[in-house]
Amino acid sequence: MKNRRNPLISIVIPAFNEEHFLARTLASVARQDYKNFEVIVVDNNSTDKTAHIALRGGAKVVFETRAGVAYARQKGFECARGEIIATTDADTILPENWLSKIAAKFSAKRNVVAYGGLYKLVSGPLLTRMLFPRGAYYAWKLEKRWTGCWILPGANMAVLKNVFLKSGGFNTNLKMGEDGELSKKLSRYGKVVLDKKLIVATSGRRYRKGFWAAAYGYVPNVVSRDFFGKNYKNELPPIRHESISPIAYAWPLAVVLAAATVFTHGAIFARAAKFGGSGAERIYLGAQKAGAGADAFLDAGARNVDLRVDRGVKDLRWNFHPAIKQRLRRLGNLNNGRPKNERAKWQGKMAGKNERAEMKGQNERAENFIFHF
Repeated sequence: MKNRRNPLISIVIPAFNEEHFLARTLASVARQDYKNFEVIVVDNNSTDKTAHIALRGGAKVVFETRAGVAYARQKGFECARGEIIATTDADTILPENWLSKIAAKFSAKRNVVAYGGLYKLVSGPLLTRMLFPRGAYYAWKLEKRWTGCWILPGANMAVLKNVFLKSGGFNTNLKMGEDGELSKKLSRYGKVVLDKKLIVATSGRRYRKGFWAAAYGYVPNVVSRDFFGKNYKNELPPIRHESISPIAYAWPLAVVLAAATVFTHGAIFARAAKFGGSGAERIYLGAQKAGAGADAFLDAGARNVDLRVDRGVKDLRWNFHPAIKQRLRRLGNLNNGRPKNERAKWQGKMAGKNERAEMKGQNERAENFIFHF
């Protein structure tokens, strides 16, 4: 805060009940290696010690009674004296070279009207803090494809004051997303540059329930704003503490459980496929053996039946032969008085008749035997 009367850069910090975070933000401002600046804290109806902490930290305090971060930023920008206006949040820690990088970018005079960077999280769930810096740039790059310009976050951006006034400033009807709309307006007057190496550290209280829960609050709004020109949501609930919600652990736990389930089931299926193949092969070979055994059994049974039938027929023949012979002998004795030639003829005739009767009886007995068998 070396030059309050004629600073090159004005830092605007909107604040609402930020007594727990503002002191460390102002401490990071005091450590800047660039000294030609002023700092303005906009108290937006705070009921705590925000204003007192801001004054004690060497900041100029202005008050905005209309609630909303867009009103607060607009008020601070209007009160700024610097040619360049940088803005950040009351829960953000700035690197020591933050202002020097901003001053160097605008002094190059390459038609740059707005310059900014990204942020990392200093609190919140561990997994979110690990993933956010790696994925944030690609999310912003994707939005640039949709909108045609970089969308600078309000926690890490700077603009030329004269261009800001030409553009009409912030849309004060917005409770969130005012920084994105301003970036679009400024892109009509010159270059809006995002430097992925210009990183500030901010509170992760918005991510206290995990990354996806926070994304649900931001992403629908971004898509609606970029594609339909209006915000899906117009306000986020105030959060004034950094305690991590138990819900934050549900997301990574669910991912771990899902991965473990997929891995376990995959191993089970692979093992089942491995042993199932050999099992199926054993079953197939067993079925072949069983089929061969069944065929052998049926063949043996059929042969046994044939043998029994043959034996039955032989038994029938054996049993009938004595009766036939006795009848023939009796008949032969009755015809002993006939002539020899007639007796031979008659015996032949009777033999044929008896033979036919014998065959008929054998067939009937064989059929009855098979049926009972």
